[in-house]
Amino acid sequence: MAKERYEARWKSRFEAAMLVDLAMPDAREAHAISQYMDGNSSAIATYLLEQDDWTDSLLAEFSLACQCRYYYRPSSYKKHDRNIMRDLETGDETFYKTYLRMTPASFSNLVDLIYNHEAFYNRSNRRQEEIAVQLAVVLDTLGHYGNGMASIRNAMVWDRSTGSLRNYLMRGLQAILSLEERFLTWPTPEERQAHSDLMSQKAGFEGCIGYVDGTTVPFAQRPAYLGDHFFDRKFHYSLNVQVICNSDRKILLVHTGFSGKRHVF
Repeated sequence: MAKERYEARWKSRFEAAMLVDLAMPDAREAHAISQYMDGNSSAIATYLLEQDDWTDSLLAEFSLACQCRYYYRPSSYKKHDRNIMRDLETGDETFYKTYLRMTPASFSNLVDLIYNHEAFYNRSNRRQEEIAVQLAVVLDTLGHYGNGMASIRNAMVWDRSTGSLRNYLMRGLQAILSLEERFLTWPTPEERQAHSDLMSQKAGFEGCIGYVDGTTVPFAQRPAYLGDHFFDRKFHYSLNVQVICNSDRKILLVHTGFSGKRHVF
C-alpha cells in the first residue's frame, strides 16, 4: 500500500534527524521512538511535539502530508473490466434492457427471425461478425439519440471500427425491414368483422376496426436541406408519423414521410 511505503520513508527520515540531534544521547533512543511508527504514526508525532529541537519543522511537514488525500491512496487500482460482449453472451437482463431496449428472450427471437437473411452472407472468404452482435449494435444505435448514437461512441462501446459498425447498421436495418410484410399487415375481412363486433359490444363503436393517431419523431438537429420545412409546432425539427393499431395494440399500418411542419393527418 502507498500508505505503508510513505510511512516507511518518513520513519527513516526521522531516525536520521534524531541521530544527528545533539540533544539526543545516542541512537538507541531514536530506534525506540521509531517503533511507535509501526503501530501508530501519531505516537511518534506526539513524542516529538514535546521535544524542543530542530525536528519540529520535519514533524510539521509530516503532519501536513498525512492530511493529504494521496496519503491514503492505494498503490494500485482495479481496472474497469466491463466487457460488453461478455454481457451479451451471459444474457443479463439489465444489460439487454439498458443497451438493446428489450429482454433477452425477445432479442433471441429477433435473431432467429433474421438469421437467414442474405445481408449476413456473402462470397467473401472472411466471415462476418456474429449476427447477434450485428443486431445488438443496430438496437443500441436505434435506442440512442443525437451524440448517443455517434459512430465514435459506438466504436468505443463495442470495440469495433466505425466502418464495421456502419456495415452492421445497414445490414441489420435491411434484415429488420424485410419483416414488415410479415408483421405489419392489414386485417382480413374476417378479422375486421371480428374486431368490429368486439368494439360494438365494448364501446358501442360499430364498424370500428382500429385506432389511428399521429405524432412527430424529432431529429437531433436541423436537416441541412430544407430544414425549415421540418420545424414543427413543438419547436423541433421532425417527421410526421401516422400509426393504426387494433384493440390488442398490434400495429397494423405505419405511414411516414411528411415533414413536421405539416399538420398531423
